[in-house]
Amino acid sequence: VLGFAAASIAYMIGVPALAQNGLYVGLFSIAMYWCATLVTLRGTSAISGITSKGFLIGTVLPGVVVIVMAVIWMAGGNEIALKEIPAGVSQIVNVDAAQHVHPRLFPHITGMSDIAFLAGILLLFAGVEVHAVHAPELAKPQTQFPRAMFLAALISFGLFTLGALAVAIITPYDQINLQSGLFTTFQIAFERYHVGWLSNVMGLLVAFGALAGVMSWISGPSRGLLWTARDGALPCFLQKTNKNGVQLNILIIQGCIVTLLSSLYIVMDDVSVAFFLLSALTVGLYLIMYMMMYAAGIRLRYTQPKLIRSYRVPGGNTGMWLIGGVGFLAVLFSFIVTFFPPSQLPVGSPATYTWLVVTGTTVFLAIPFIISFAMDKRKARRTPEA
Repeated sequence: VLGFAAASIAYMIGVPALAQNGLYVGLFSIAMYWCATLVTLRGTSAISGITSKGFLIGTVLPGVVVIVMAVIWMAGGNEIALKEIPAGVSQIVNVDAAQHVHPRLFPHITGMSDIAFLAGILLLFAGVEVHAVHAPELAKPQTQFPRAMFLAALISFGLFTLGALAVAIITPYDQINLQSGLFTTFQIAFERYHVGWLSNVMGLLVAFGALAGVMSWISGPSRGLLWTARDGALPCFLQKTNKNGVQLNILIIQGCIVTLLSSLYIVMDDVSVAFFLLSALTVGLYLIMYMMMYAAGIRLRYTQPKLIRSYRVPGGNTGMWLIGGVGFLAVLFSFIVTFFPPSQLPVGSPATYTWLVVTGTTVFLAIPFIISFAMDKRKARRTPEA
């Protein structure tokens, strides 16, 4: 997200080439993260207004604008980039027409590397499960909650699909970029209608939305870690707070980890590859958590079958196995896909890419087990023998 914000700032100041400069993106990400951390240390009241406004004007508004611009683009009789397959592009779109209907509408899939972006797409839906805590607040959760979830899924799918189509309609294939493709689309469309200055405005709004999102993510999960530390599951020094009651040491450690990861932008040759690598690491950890949730849902039907629940998946144990099983298998497949380098990006050595994802996932997955093991040993030493 910080890399995305860096690209938006580059377009806002009128120097789009900076979006592909790894040194700029890396240093920007590090600096902005620490700035957001300093704001977070002032307390939740300092960030609540920023996060709420940031979502509306920095995420929703630009998404609607790019979709509307695509409609105007087609209505104005402009060339639809989606129909063109550049002859000089060597990626999977450059296939013989007799073998494939249209590679840009129906991708030519020859292996797992061609669908590596699937895992990254799932990151867009991450976090929807937190709404389950509000199910008891509904008058009829058994019917209202699934309706709300299906509606949210349809809206999300529609926005993501239409937004992606809008970019593909306006922007030529060889100009689409993971990090700055949206801004390239804004630039092409606005310059076509002689309002190029709006690209700078969109860059500012998107940057504000991205940074607002980062602030909410800095504060929320780290607050959960503070309570975990107070429960004795984490080392005592992580319980330290400042005068505003904000988790000081947790935020400092979190910032150091982000600084290390953001350095990938500086050391890697291609910004898009670094962007996708960080996304793959994030998605992998997220998907492990989702697999655990699906498995836990099925297990709880057997370990606590009579527990009164606000919402229960219909169909008894069979329904739970169907919903949980399909979800688990889908997430497992996406998790496997994260270890394949995308064929659409110049990753260099596929083995090196896979090694980095495997190592990163293993290290971050091992950290909680190592901490838990160390804390258990410490408790055992403090507890006198019976």
